[in-house]
Amino acid sequence: GGAPCRGGTPGNVAPAPFSLVAGSTATTDASGQALVSNLPYGLYLVTETSPGANAIVSPVQPFLVSVPYPNQGTWLYDVHVYPKNKLNTTTPTKTVAAPAAPVLGSTIVWTVNAPIPALAAGDTYRSFSITDTLDPRVTFVGAVVKVDGTTLTANTDYTVSGNTVITFTTAGLAKLAGATAVTADVTTTVTSLGADGVIPNTAVVNTNGSDRTTNTPQTNWGPLKITKQDATTTNTLQGAVFAVYDAKNGTKVAGPFTTDANGQIVIDGLWVGNGATNSADYWLK
Repeated sequence: GGAPCRGGTPGNVAPAPFSLVAGSTATTDASGQALVSNLPYGLYLVTETSPGANAIVSPVQPFLVSVPYPNQGTWLYDVHVYPKNKLNTTTPTKTVAAPAAPVLGSTIVWTVNAPIPALAAGDTYRSFSITDTLDPRVTFVGAVVKVDGTTLTANTDYTVSGNTVITFTTAGLAKLAGATAVTADVTTTVTSLGADGVIPNTAVVNTNGSDRTTNTPQTNWGPLKITKQDATTTNTLQGAVFAVYDAKNGTKVAGPFTTDANGQIVIDGLWVGNGATNSADYWLK
């Protein structure tokens, strides 16, 4: 107390002319309270070291509190403080579009819509990323990232690394202030069906260390086998040529294919729908 503490702030009490001694820790309980008992009289620096499992986007800033605490001409020896975090209550969403063509190797776009959480007064956007871990049956092609509809510049406003992490740079973070949402269109190709042809995808949006997880859309695919037989003998026929159409008099989506020595054509995969839609009709000619 006294003159040595005059002018002390949370940001300058560590070096001379001030000094810090060993501190203690306490963890909030289910009611959000943490109790530190029997403290010697003095001035204390309080710092939140971990948000726990809470989705906190703006942590409590370090603050000073004295024991006892002056209050309206008297001293409080049982000191209560009420620091407030800013929670990340946003709900990012994810959708998947129909493929450019309903055959393996075609491109398909997954879109993440990430509302930007509000911060506590005086806080800044220190980090922002979208982690879109892709199923091994799809291959990353590219990403288009926008803030409130304005397209950002890759490798200037954000970088893309690994499988697949979009990380905002300092320049990109500056564009989040006052904005509403980030959208990321992630383009992939579908390369195989795996065991069931159901390909799900989930993304995680992280703001200032706070994770929020999207829903899980899925794209569904199925294989097709064609066997050509003689109508009379039921013998299989080699050399018959087929193409696949999206309707009886519609657009060709795959082919031509020629039956092999067993009279068969095997098409590794055709798109059958998204989400709960897992079958589709195609026409053979």
